[in-house]
Amino acid sequence: MIAPGTFGVRYPLDIVQIDHTQADILLVSELDGQVIGRPWLSLALDVATRCVLGFYLGMERPGAATVGLLLTRVVLPKAAWLAKIGVEADWPMRGIPRVLHLDNAAEFTSRALRSGCREYGIDLMYRPVGTGTRCSPHGGRHAAR
Repeated sequence: MIAPGTFGVRYPLDIVQIDHTQADILLVSELDGQVIGRPWLSLALDVATRCVLGFYLGMERPGAATVGLLLTRVVLPKAAWLAKIGVEADWPMRGIPRVLHLDNAAEFTSRALRSGCREYGIDLMYRPVGTGTRCSPHGGRHAAR
């Protein structure tokens, strides 16, 4: 485990920060005008470069499966996925993070995530409890050194 507050970031993929937010938008069905709901956005950001390494957008509240899908998008090349969704863009950022920086949500403290990260040599660093964006002016944000 890496001690919270130590952000000696020198290289891409040294520390990758992951979090979720529910979008401030309501999706409405084109067929019947019924409200479908608010989507959730999960992001993985590289602290050193500030690049988005991956994202997942879904209607269900984030859980272990969401984190697994997001990490797959972080690690794997994105060209095939971008082509599948009809996007012509270059998105070369990918790889296995050295450290994941996370809050204390259940999906980030699960045995499955800890085990998978241990298998690939990824350290987990958790923000201290009570330092989320609602409790602190800085939340989980930080500046790379």
